[in-house]
Amino acid sequence: MIRRIVIVKVIKSRLCIAGLVLAILTAVIGITACSEDEIESIYSTNWKLYCYGNTDDGNIRKPLESPMLGSRAYTVRFSEDGSISGYACFNENMGSYRIWGDSIQVLSFGGTKVGSDSPYLEEEDYYMSSFRNCSTFEIRNRQLKLYYNNGKEYMLFNR
Repeated sequence: MIRRIVIVKVIKSRLCIAGLVLAILTAVIGITACSEDEIESIYSTNWKLYCYGNTDDGNIRKPLESPMLGSRAYTVRFSEDGSISGYACFNENMGSYRIWGDSIQVLSFGGTKVGSDSPYLEEEDYYMSSFRNCSTFEIRNRQLKLYYNNGKEYMLFNR
């Protein structure tokens, strides 16, 4: 009988310890759980360029509005198969990329050639060049930042 009481007390103390451990783990997991922003995906989302930014001086510059494409201008979509599609100022763009961690490499990026020499085509060339030179990215608050020029500049896209 005494042995049975000792076994019951041991089991109760182990259950108490297990419950305490479970409570601690639940608290830790609750504190360190991924936020919605951290689990957002770059894939299958239409991203719209909001501005170009400079990490050194904090300046931003909005792209010229497209007279031809309106709201479709400066949009991009990354597909899980490694393809990119979207629009610059005048032209439709397509290409390929790869991602590992927070690094991105644009393997190819080009498109149609509509338009003539104008400030809009200079803007489009800048967009295309910046895109081709991206090296890292981050997604926060439903925004995508593609960094280029050794991380000194970025393109900021909204969902």
